[in-house]
Amino acid sequence: MRAHNSEEILRADSLLEDVRQGEDSAERLYGAAEAILRRALAVKDLRTAIQAIRAAADVMAEGRQYLELRGTLQANSSRRSPKRLRRKFR
Repeated sequence: MRAHNSEEILRADSLLEDVRQGEDSAERLYGAAEAILRRALAVKDLRTAIQAIRAAADVMAEGRQYLELRGTLQANSSRRSPKRLRRKFR
């Protein structure tokens, strides 16, 4: 039983790390979309500006999904982890 729990915790930790990497990637992509938008607006390239806005919106949606998944994983892992008993010292 303990080995199974350990394997499950390792899988959850690995999945959580994958989610964090996805969040980092989404942040970088959002930053790139913002930079493209600024450049497009500076040269009055409205078509590229609109494409950058769409890309940024898509990345924000993806980032929100990563946040939701991370929250779910963390909530599930905290429910499964053994509670530690605290000693009361008087």
